[in-house]
Parts: sequence; structure tokens; C-alpha cells
Amino acid sequence: MKQKNVVCLLMVFMLITNVSAARAADKKKQAVVESTVLKLNIDEAVKLGIANSIAMQKVKNQIEVSEVIDKNSQQSKKDLEDAEIQLNVAQQNLYAGMYDLYDSEAQLNAAQVLFAQDKLPQDITLPDGSSYPAGTDISAFGPLAATVRAQVQAQLDQAEQALKNGKARYEDGVNDYTSGEQKLKVSKAYAIASISNKLGTSTITELRSEPLGELMMTMSSQMKKITTYSYDIYKNQVAMLIQKNYYDVLKNQKLVQLREKTMERGQIQYNAVSNAYYLGLKAKEDVLLAETYYDSTRIAYEMAVQEYNKAMLELKKNLHLPADAQVLLSDVEADKEKYFNIEEGVESGLEKRLEIKTEEAKLVMYQQLKRVVSSSGYDENDNEYKEAELLLQKQELELSDKKCEIATLIRQSYETMNVLQKCLPIIQEMQKKAAENLEIARYKYEMGYPAESALMEKLNIESLSGTMAEVIASQENLAEIEGKLVEMTSGYNLARVKYLNDIGELPYK
Repeated sequence: MKQKNVVCLLMVFMLITNVSAARAADKKKQAVVESTVLKLNIDEAVKLGIANSIAMQKVKNQIEVSEVIDKNSQQSKKDLEDAEIQLNVAQQNLYAGMYDLYDSEAQLNAAQVLFAQDKLPQDITLPDGSSYPAGTDISAFGPLAATVRAQVQAQLDQAEQALKNGKARYEDGVNDYTSGEQKLKVSKAYAIASISNKLGTSTITELRSEPLGELMMTMSSQMKKITTYSYDIYKNQVAMLIQKNYYDVLKNQKLVQLREKTMERGQIQYNAVSNAYYLGLKAKEDVLLAETYYDSTRIAYEMAVQEYNKAMLELKKNLHLPADAQVLLSDVEADKEKYFNIEEGVESGLEKRLEIKTEEAKLVMYQQLKRVVSSSGYDENDNEYKEAELLLQKQELELSDKKCEIATLIRQSYETMNVLQKCLPIIQEMQKKAAENLEIARYKYEMGYPAESALMEKLNIESLSGTMAEVIASQENLAEIEGKLVEMTSGYNLARVKYLNDIGELPYK
């Protein structure tokens, strides 16, 4: 007997030990699972999405490109101005050299004519100090005539060689000038082609180098300004995308919970009716109705789970997380107490929206184009001036049209947000009434007490009051309203995010 007791005690001890070990293992496993779950609130999700966004990397790359283009424009402007100055100096030197060559050649020709007549081409002074003016007959020098002739010939040969060398240098100068002129023309043509491509000009084919360089600088600086400004815009667009994904996940998560709750209600109802049927208290048709309704809730639940999984995968994709990553999101309450002034919103959007900034930058470019055309010698009678003026007017119209478009978009966005904000408390009250109506329908069914109701009249089934059909109709009505509440809450949150984005409010910088 004692041996049996000992054995029993040992078995009990081993059982307790195994249970304790299993519980410890389960806790450890649970701790490991929890440590691998990525827990995020909406701000953390947005920051993670921005940090991992390839789109933001592309924008950053474009900013760097715009900085290179801006520096290149500065250098191009300097090169154009320097080339123009150097060309002007070279031209002046060529003209001066040409006049010097003509004068030297005329003097040499006159000297050669006199020498051919055996006369001195210029004044000379002999070693004994005696001087002879130009035009003196060389034969008058007597025995020194041969020596004088040789000296004069040597001087003429030296002057002729110098003239030849001067002509060669002049030809080299002409070639250098022509080459520099051609390079300047090519540089200007490239710059004007670039301006034509970006500003849509067609008649403007020639501009002065200095104002042309200024226009290139204006264009590159404005584009750099827009590209840099767009970084925060795109960052907030990425943030809005992540927020949408986040709210979609929360919405579908709540719908899954609602569908599960509805399914549980259907199952409870089905079990209760089945038990009553077996006791002979309910009809077979009640069991069939309850079973059909329960099956429909199971289908709705599976569909809700599918939509939730799709929404979660979309969020993971935009956060650049693995598809099998475990993510847990914090809930976000709708800020229904916050109200916005639409006029202030429109004013903000017209000041901060990227589309407006872009059109304003283009306006600055066209204003500069008109100044450059004017400073290049064109007036209101020239086609170049007329084209610049018309392009400027067109851009002013584009800016005005864009402002009207943005203002309308903001007002539409505001209306959507405002309507959802007003409807939220209404549908919340509807949910309470639908839940109360379900309780009444159940009570009537359980008590077997038929009575007309507004819901039965709405569904045109007044004769089914107090039956299983009324209970199921009440359950479906509650489930529908609960789903609408989730959809509307999520819709309001998204509408609020979109409105803030539309008016240019940038919470993420």
C-alpha cells in the first residue's frame, strides 16, 4: 500500500513538473514571438516609410542633379561673358594691327620706289656727321655710293621681312578670332536651343551673351528652388500614402473583428435555435434560417480576413518590409473636435502647393526672357519681342488657371471631410439604436410576441414580426451599420489627411 502511495506521489510530481516545464516553454516561446513583432504607431510607420522610400531617394538624386546644373549654368554664364570680352579685345587688336600693316606696307612701297630711282628712301647720317635727307641721289655719295646702296638694301630687306612676319601674325590672329567667334556662336546656339526647349520659344535665335547668361542662371536657379522645395512635398505625399495604408489596415482589422463578432452572434443564435428545435420549442424553418445566416457570416468573415491581409501586404510593400514580417499597429482615434477655416485653407494652398510654386517659377523665367530680349536690342515691332510678350501673358494665364483649379480642389476636399465629420456622431447613434433594436427582436422571438416595427416595415416584412426572420434582419442591420461606422471613421481620417496635404500643410519636414 505504501509502495502504491509512493508511486502515485512520484507520478503526480512528474506530472506537475512536466506541466510547469511546458508552461515555461510556452512563455519563452511567446516572449520570442513578441520580440519579433514590429510594433508601430502611425507616426513611426510614416517615418519608417519615408526613410525606406525609393521615391524619396529619387527626389534627393534629382536635387543633386539640379545643383550640378545650377553650377554649370554659373560657369556657362561666365564662359559666355569672358568669350564675348576676349572676342571684342581680339577684334580691336586685329583692326589696329591691320591699320599698322597697311601703313607699314605703304611706307615700304614708297621706300622701294625711291631706291629704284637710286635715291635715299629715308634720312641718313654718315659716320663723319653729315646728314642727307630722303630723296637725295645716292650717286652723289661718290665712292661711298656702293656702301650706301648696300646698307639701304639691307634695311629694305629687313623691313620687308618684318612686314611678311606681321602679315603672318595677322593671319594667325584672324584664324584665332574666327575660331573663337565660331565657338561663341556654338555656345550661344546651344544655350538658345536649351531655352527654346524649356520655354517654348521659336523666333528667338540670337541674344547678347551677357543677358543670355543671366537668363540661363535664372532658369537653373528657379528649377533648383522648385526641386529643393519639392523634397518636403514628396515626403508628405509618401507620408499620406503610408497613412492611407495604415488606416486601411486598421479599417479592415476592425471589420474582421466586427465580422467575427457577427459570426459569433450568428453561431450563438444558431445553437440556441437548434437546441430549442430538439426540445420541440422551435420550428425547423427557424433552424434553417439561423443556419443560413450563420453560414453567410462565416463567408463575410473570410472575405474580411482576405481584405485585411491585402491591406497589410500593401502597407508592408510601401514600408519596404518583408511580406512575412509581423507588424502590430496602434489604433488612431478620429479627431472629430478639430475644425478648419476653409478660407485660410485656400489661402495656405495657393501659397504652398508645389503646382503653384512651379507656375510662379515659370513666370519668373518668362519675365526674365522678356527683359533679355529687350536688352538684346529687340523692340515691340520685332517678332522676337512679340513672342516673349505673348509667352509671358500665356504663363500669367496658366498661373491664374492653376490657382482656380487648386482652390476648387481644396474646397471639394474640405466638403468631403466636413460631411464625414458631421455624419460620424449620427452613425454612432444609429449603431446604438440598431443594437437596441436587435435586443428587442430577440426578446420578441423568445417570448413569441409579434408586433410591428419600423425595421420590419422598412424591409416590407411586417408579417414576420416576432420570428427568426426579424432577428436575422436586425442582426444584418446592426452589422451593416457597424461596418459603415468603421468605413466612415477611416474615411474621415483619410479625408482629414488629404485636406491637410491639399492646403500645403507639411507635418513631415
